[in-house]
Amino acid sequence: MTVSCFAKAEDTNFTKCGLDKLNVTEVSLSPYPVTPGSTLSVKISGGPTAVAVQGGNATLALKVFGATLFFEVFDICTQFGVTCPVQKGAKWTGEIKQDIPKDAPTGIPVQAEVNIKDSDKKNLSCIDMIITAE
Repeated sequence: MTVSCFAKAEDTNFTKCGLDKLNVTEVSLSPYPVTPGSTLSVKISGGPTAVAVQGGNATLALKVFGATLFFEVFDICTQFGVTCPVQKGAKWTGEIKQDIPKDAPTGIPVQAEVNIKDSDKKNLSCIDMIITAE
């Protein structure tokens, strides 16, 4: 089942692409619109969580026409800005920062997927966004 939600950043929306044990409620992009040569910040907030989280990874994948152009793994406790452990029922906020190349194509829709897994590699949450660099 797909659930569409609206984020607080400039009409950016996200879709939950699977299980959501972290109860993602907000996604914001900065700068928005995305600008080649800038650092993109993706802030994600959620809670109350359905599970306790001791650690794990968040991945950021950027795809154009289904082909993966970029894939990066971030430790959720050290690189994603989440204070671990996150107790069951708690609210949380994380942030991924990624440099956008100066020669990134503009005007083409890019699918950005953030997938969060626990330290046992079990899915916790997944969100998709369509972004376009201007």
